[in-house]
Amino acid sequence: MKGQTSKQRLRILIVEDSEDDAMLIAHSLYRSGFETGYVRVDSEEELQQALANERWDLVISDYSLPGLDGFAALEIFKQFDLDIPFIVVSGTIGEETAAKVMRAGAHDYIMKFGLARLGPAVERELQEALGRRARRRAEQNEAELFRQNRLLVQQLINVQEKEYRELARELHDELGQCMTAIKTDAALMCQYSIEDKPELHKLAESILDISRHTYGVVHDMMKRLRPTALDDLGLSDAIQVCINNSKLQKLGIECTLDINGKVDDFGEAINITIYRIVQEGLTNIAKYAKAGNVLVSLNRMNDVADQDRVFMEIRDDGIGMDTEQRLSERKFGLAGMRERTQAMGGKFLLSSTPGQGVRIYVTIPLV
Repeated sequence: MKGQTSKQRLRILIVEDSEDDAMLIAHSLYRSGFETGYVRVDSEEELQQALANERWDLVISDYSLPGLDGFAALEIFKQFDLDIPFIVVSGTIGEETAAKVMRAGAHDYIMKFGLARLGPAVERELQEALGRRARRRAEQNEAELFRQNRLLVQQLINVQEKEYRELARELHDELGQCMTAIKTDAALMCQYSIEDKPELHKLAESILDISRHTYGVVHDMMKRLRPTALDDLGLSDAIQVCINNSKLQKLGIECTLDINGKVDDFGEAINITIYRIVQEGLTNIAKYAKAGNVLVSLNRMNDVADQDRVFMEIRDDGIGMDTEQRLSERKFGLAGMRERTQAMGGKFLLSSTPGQGVRIYVTIPLV
């Protein structure tokens, strides 16, 4: 005796006013290889209760019922956002009406005199529903992974900024004080040796010059590690200080700052993000752009959805990013700017035309 092939079990909700027709549908599916358990409903209230309280693999609906037509049943079904097939089975539906039902969201329609097509249609729609659910889970997993990565990047940036602050403080408290002491001692040596110890005086002057240079280097490092202007002056003035302290002026590059709207109340996270992007952008321009002019633009605006956002543009008129080699040289700085932007839920866009400079666009929501 040959073993029987196991049938796929289905829980079916049948919207039908005839029990005989419902049994005929179930029997047709049984002959197609499905083990069916079904519940029949024939009113809006029953349909809503069944969809709300039980789990179904499939909904099959007649088109013409005394108090409920196929369109109404479909609209109720769509309210529950169930990713299962909805198939219309009717003996009265015409081609034009069937097309309208399909456009409204039904997955298929079957004529009652052609139930032989029902089994293959159900099998196909169940497979497609399974595929849709798998794609949705994959999209949800991807979105969750992106969210977690963004949180991780933000945490790493916060840790990095904290380390920068601590390092700047240590440089100021330890190395800064030591350099001040060396400068003071060297100045005293210069004063005491100026008349009768020319060699010592010359050595003391050399120590004084080196200590002054070292102090300047340390001071510049502290400013790059922790922009105290953000705490003392606010974002707009801090960006201007950043521009003034960049190498652009020494290179003969004219930099214009254009600010529109209230930008000094963003909070620490957004402030440091914008400042670091400007800082890195100006560093890249000084290193690679060979530009004559730079524009840093910062605008606070509301979009069509009335969402508060800050929009920033950094633009130069230099040589642009015309080779893969140059792109490779800049990639780490650009990656950091992009990661900082995305960690704040923002968007980063780079546009470059050879011979016409580079434009960086950053949009960050203010939430």
